[in-house]
Order: sequence, then structure tokens, then C-alpha cells
Amino acid sequence: MKRARAGVVTLVVIAVVLVAAIAFGGRDPEATPSIAPAGNPTVSEVDARSAAWFCAAGTSDPEGRARETVLVTNLGDDELAATITVLPGGENEPVGREITVAAHSTLAVPVAEVLATPEPGVVVEAFGGQVLVEHQVANGDDVAVGPCATDAATEWYFAAGTTSSRAQQVLALFNPFDEDATVDISFVTDTGPSEPERLQGLTVPRRSRVSVPVHEEVRRQALVATSVQARTGRIVSEQMLIPDGSESEGIAVSLGASAPATEWHFPWTGVPGNSGQSVAVANFGRTSGEVTMLITLEGNATLAEQSVAVPPRTVVLVDLAGRVPDDVGASLSIGTTRELSVVAEQLAVGDGGIGTALGGFRPETRWAFSTRGRSLALFNPGADDVEVRLLRADGEERSRVEVAAGRRLQVGTGGLGIAADEPLVVEASGPLIAMRLGTVTVSPGVADPSPR
Repeated sequence: MKRARAGVVTLVVIAVVLVAAIAFGGRDPEATPSIAPAGNPTVSEVDARSAAWFCAAGTSDPEGRARETVLVTNLGDDELAATITVLPGGENEPVGREITVAAHSTLAVPVAEVLATPEPGVVVEAFGGQVLVEHQVANGDDVAVGPCATDAATEWYFAAGTTSSRAQQVLALFNPFDEDATVDISFVTDTGPSEPERLQGLTVPRRSRVSVPVHEEVRRQALVATSVQARTGRIVSEQMLIPDGSESEGIAVSLGASAPATEWHFPWTGVPGNSGQSVAVANFGRTSGEVTMLITLEGNATLAEQSVAVPPRTVVLVDLAGRVPDDVGASLSIGTTRELSVVAEQLAVGDGGIGTALGGFRPETRWAFSTRGRSLALFNPGADDVEVRLLRADGEERSRVEVAAGRRLQVGTGGLGIAADEPLVVEASGPLIAMRLGTVTVSPGVADPSPR
């Protein structure tokens, strides 16, 4: 695993998971934060008067194991005003900080600089313009980056978790509203379901965040998938995985999916030298069925379709490293048979770290990235070829490529004439899934509904 050098953030990813070393003096412009489409975060509309983002996971306690920094990206042509508000919960008053973000740039704000507290719920409200918000959580020298949510929901799902003896799985529940919320939390494992009594009818107080140590509720399970159902109110939910460092290092953060789906797409699954590459498929329903898994390799090769049985109220782990050759990029598409909806999430555990990444279930015609990364992985799940334009944040076209129907294409971004720390926009003639790659880093984009 790489370690930090002063003033630079270095990201290393196993599968589609971010594990990294960081010094808070700055961000490496080649680093590629993880922005997952599951949970449906989207860039705010051009004419939006204001937009709110909700960040659930992390801590602003300087001694905490998941120190949080908020990343606010302005894709617009004008300076952007925003407010970061930290809600500490209980009788403590929220604390806000006004910020200004220059056009076509990203501003990093450690949450501890706004308010140091063990259980921060963070709201970022931007006033006008196009904005996307992510956050990074750091455990020692390791860092993971993921999207904040653009809306609360009554349901949240996570497929890939583990409560083995050397890992902590923590569920963050954030209620930014003025009324209490009540939730039921249940789990499915590879050995069956679990519904701890203490987590049924759990109150998430208004304007507060509650952290649930899943590893204390479902002990020593190699695979744990989580369902959060609100009886009253709405919440935002994220999950963190934190190893104890004895067998692996790192930290992982993921925004949950707001619903199961009948198909999931992973535009990038090939990572050199990773022996812990797999995908978890969770069936939270009471109907059994099968999923089909189709792997498309770099170029024109497609592996034989694989069918995997998924019993009701269980989660199945499918090894990918055994099928995808080393040093070969690949995409993975998962579809269901019969009347079955599932949640699919990649899980990586290895010498380099631990992490998770939900697949994309909703192809879009526009994607936005806060930095360009080193290359893009584009996957077209449709039946027609798609023309793709790669744009600067100001709308200037820098390249044009074509992605054939049912195929993936990797495009280098170093020759686009876009600075490494500038935003990049992907605009396509038809729906596709876009992911940004660093040296070995992978991060899905944020859907951008606002053409210029």
C-alpha cells in the first residue's frame, strides 16, 4: 500500500474500491474520488435556485477513525456560494460555514474546521449553478471517497459488508429534518437472515446522526447485506468498512441504493494483481431466482454467460478474479430472471486494503467528474452504438469517440488539454455508464441532467 507524501493525496484502489494515503495539505489532481450512481445523486440543474446534499458517514473528531472532508465542485461558469452545516445532534446547536467556490473548481473543507464532533451529519446547500458534492473519510493514512446524497429516502440497501473478526462494519443513519424518524434494520448473510430486536423501531432523532456498529449485532459473518426501512420519516444512509490492520488496511465508504433493481452494470472489473475481487448479490425478498452475469473483456471478447442462484433473504458472493485475466480490463453486467430484484455491489479484500462499490443501475446520457483522472471506462449496455463527447466544464469539446452496442471502451484523458484538477463532462447520444480511472483507481460518475 502506498503511503502519504507531504501535501499530496495518493489513491490506490483494489477492484472498484478506494484505499489511499493522505496528508491534508492538498489533493492529488490525478486521484479519482468514488461517485456512485446507486442512491441517485445528480448534479443540480443549471437554473436551480438552491440544491442540498447530505453527507452521512465519517467523523470530525480529530482522534476518530473516519475523519471527514467535504468536497464541493462547481461545474458552472460563475462563482458559487454555498453553506456547509454540521448537525451534532442532541441539544447541541448546528454550526454553519459559508464558502465560495470558483467556477470549474473543487473546494475541500475538513468538517472539523466547521465543528469537531464524533457524530456529524453534514448538509451542503449551494445557491444557484451546477454543483456536485462528495466527501472523503480517512483512517490513519488511508482514505475513501464517495458521493453525498441529493435526497433522503425511506429505504436503503447495501449488498457488500463483512463482520469477520478483523473488520468493523458501521452503518450511518442521518436525519436532517425537524421530525424524528423510526427505522427497522435487518440483515441477510450467506447463512440466512437476521433481525436484531434492538434495531427494530430504532429512533433516529431529528437533525441528528446515529451510527450502528453492525459488527456487534451480526458477529463474525464473512458476508453481510443490510436493509434499512423507515416506518416514519426519511433518512440518508451510508456504510463504512474499517479493518483492524492485522490482515488488511484501508477504509471503505458507500452510499446505499435506494431500491433493488433488475440490472446492474460495472464498467470496470479488471485490476492487476487483485486476488480478492468479487461481487455480492443480495436478495432481500422472499422469492428465489437466478441472476445472469455477463463479462465483456477489453476489445471484442465476451466470456460465457454465468447463471447464479440467489435464494430468498440471502446474499451470494461471486468470485471475479477467477474469470477475468490479470491485466485485462472488463465490464460486468448483472440481470435477473423471473420477478426478482437484487442489489449488487463489488467487494475487494486484499493486501492493499478493503472497499466496496455499488454498480450502476441507471444508464444516463450525461456524466460529470470533479477531476478528469487518467482515463475513462465507458460501457454501453444498449442495442445501438453511442457517440460520446468529452467536454470541459465550460462546454468546450475536447474529444469524440464511439462506443459500440453492448461494448466497453477505455479512453485516456491525458491528451484532452484539460488540467488534471479540472472537471470533466461526458455527453452521449444514448444512455451509458461512465467510470473514471486513475493509475488503478475506479470511480463511477455523477449523473448530470443539465446540458449546456
